[in-house]
Amino acid sequence: MKYTLHGFSQQKACELKLGLDELAVLRWFIDFRDTDRMEHREIDGRVYYWVVYSKVLDDLPILKCNARTIANKFKKLEEAEILLHKTFKKGGTFSYYGVGDAYTLLLSGANIFHGSQKIDEGVDKKLTNGSQKIDEGVDKILSYKDSSITYSSIKDSSINNIYSDHCDSKPIKHKYGEYKNVLLTDEELDKLKNEFPDYEQKIENLSSYIESKGAKYKSHLATIRNWSKKDEQKKPDKYKEIRSWLD
Repeated sequence: MKYTLHGFSQQKACELKLGLDELAVLRWFIDFRDTDRMEHREIDGRVYYWVVYSKVLDDLPILKCNARTIANKFKKLEEAEILLHKTFKKGGTFSYYGVGDAYTLLLSGANIFHGSQKIDEGVDKKLTNGSQKIDEGVDKILSYKDSSITYSSIKDSSINNIYSDHCDSKPIKHKYGEYKNVLLTDEELDKLKNEFPDYEQKIENLSSYIESKGAKYKSHLATIRNWSKKDEQKKPDKYKEIRSWLD
């Protein structure tokens, strides 16, 4: 039996009832996570990373499935406690995943491991700095980072550029409005809150207009501001009317 698949223990995967598809999805997650280019947030001392199922599918067309199936693959990894899952609903629904405690089981006896690892008797352990003979029954503390970029079944130099269109320096825009079609960054939303007391209504107005007209705008923040300026210009000059009465 081949010991590892996608850099994970095949034996442990079988015990956890994980298939090749789940391992491929997990490898994608670990590889992408280790680029430090995923949007993430810390919750209860753990780091969770934002996963867009459709983008996983774009990277793994070999799976020949849809985004819902990809979500089910992540669900299975969650049920096996390989991954942890948090859902956030603010301006849309966003799925974040972190590494679960059972993840290390898939690395048991693998080439690179965090922490203390029991090495079977008399095996030649392949490390990133060469082959090293491990004495019988010792607990070897390895200082090497579990990086599927430097050592994995996927040795693609383009991994550092993965998702360059979604993970560059540009801030992420979240979806707002009834139809989830108004796109604003956190900074842009804060600006609207500061500039317009009725910012929520303005977002809803734009959302309804885009949905009904199919309109497209480069910047939804700028669009709301422009609409507000036009609304102000349409308002009658009350002071002018008062002066005319006095004259």
